[in-house]
Amino acid sequence: MSKLTKNQKIIRNFDRQQKIIVPDGENLELIIVLDEIQYSDRNREIFVTIECHSHSECQVVWYNKSFHQSSCKLDVHYILHDHAILSESIYLTDHDALEWKEHYQIGYAAKLNVTALFMRNQPSTLQYHSNIIHSADKGQSNVLIKAVHFDDQQTDCCGEIQIHPTVKDVSASYYNHHLVFAANPIIMAEPQLTIQSGEVECRHGVTISEMDAEALFYMMSRGLTIEQVQTLIVDSFCSPCLNHPSIKSLYYDMLPRRV
Repeated sequence: MSKLTKNQKIIRNFDRQQKIIVPDGENLELIIVLDEIQYSDRNREIFVTIECHSHSECQVVWYNKSFHQSSCKLDVHYILHDHAILSESIYLTDHDALEWKEHYQIGYAAKLNVTALFMRNQPSTLQYHSNIIHSADKGQSNVLIKAVHFDDQQTDCCGEIQIHPTVKDVSASYYNHHLVFAANPIIMAEPQLTIQSGEVECRHGVTISEMDAEALFYMMSRGLTIEQVQTLIVDSFCSPCLNHPSIKSLYYDMLPRRV
């Protein structure tokens, strides 16, 4: 973030249709605590548009503090105008049923950075889909999604990067990593690239892995308990997503309950 004066806004009440505008040259931090939101729509469906005007900077932080006992649908649209910068951080513990779609429109020389961490501790269903569209030159987008699965849940994390014809000098990446402790989770992770221009740089990857048995044996042979080993492995896996003070604090507050 730059030297622009940062304003902070905490959102606790959502209309069904919500629009937030970040004016030219402004630096805004939005804090959205999902389990504190008062929904005006009885179906708990929310459509949010966040529009970042030229040379603005916006940091959006989503998190929840406790397990949700109800379903929710979020449809979020981000519009980044020329030279806008958007950083999005997500920390989500379990939700009874959450369907979350995010759409990003990247303008000229705009920059997008997304980190999402899902801690899957309860039997529940999560659908998280993202769609990133580069429609102008020199845009950048970096998406990193990580999930830790402690219970047998259904998780669907899919993302798509689209680059329009004639667009040049775009750099885009999408990575989706899952660490599994549960016996029978259902995980769908599918990155898609739709590239219609040859002068761009794109990277993507997906991993779904269990705890390394050799690493477990080695660390336990050095005197660590299995709980300590699991905590070290999970902390190392999650650390790239702990990039906001609120999320980092929540993560470590929950540490005794994670393993």
